[in-house]
Amino acid sequence: MLRRLNFRRLYFLLGMVEKSDYPNYFYVKKNKNVDIIYSPYDNQPLNTENTIMQNLDLLFKQTFKNHNIQEKDGYYITNIITGECLNCFDFIWNGSFRDVCKHCHSARIFAKSLENYDNVVDETKKELVIYFKNKQRIYLQD
Repeated sequence: MLRRLNFRRLYFLLGMVEKSDYPNYFYVKKNKNVDIIYSPYDNQPLNTENTIMQNLDLLFKQTFKNHNIQEKDGYYITNIITGECLNCFDFIWNGSFRDVCKHCHSARIFAKSLENYDNVVDETKKELVIYFKNKQRIYLQD
């Protein structure tokens, strides 16, 4: 969970989140290795065939159509109210069994920053620094 929280903060600070034309929906920029699905059980990549990826792509396109959302190449589309992250393998794999994915977390921080940007940015930076300071203390103790 801590790792996911820090990714969300980092994605926000790096400016990877953008508003969409639809209320509560945001775009979050994808990483380069988005076609790799990692198992939450052992963090090993899952072997997927091209047909699986093609079928998932069809599913994503139908979801965009059902939600009346414009697809943006190279971006995840997340709804900050429902926690849905359209075309995110973490969301597909875990669904609502766990907390929302890091993309939705990032979009929620971004939405909060639209109200009071400076405070949200400062607080997010502070949380990241505290995390890494604590991590450094653990390494120094070993």
